[in-house]
Amino acid sequence: MTQRAGLTDVKLGIFEKYLAAWVALCMVLGILLSQVFPVLSIAINNLQIGGISIPIGICLFLMMYPTLLNLQLIELKKLLHHPKPIVLTILSNWI
Repeated sequence: MTQRAGLTDVKLGIFEKYLAAWVALCMVLGILLSQVFPVLSIAINNLQIGGISIPIGICLFLMMYPTLLNLQLIELKKLLHHPKPIVLTILSNWI
C-alpha cells in the first residue's frame, strides 16, 4: 500500500479485480441452471412469503452483513439526533 497525493493505493485481490466477470459468470450459470433444471427455478420461485422471495432476502442479508460489521456506534448516536435521512431511506425501500 503506497500513499500518493493524499490517496491510498490498495492492491486488489483476484475477486475484487474481476468482480464484473464473476457477476457475469454467476448470471450465465443461473440462466443455464434454470434451463437445464426448470424444476429448480420453479422451486426457488415458490419460496415466497407475501410475494417476498426468501432466497433473495437471505442473499441480500449475506451481502450486507459484512458492511454492518463495520458499523460505527458513534454514527448511530448521530442518527438519533437527525433521523430524517434514515427514515426516508427505509420508507423509500419499502414503498
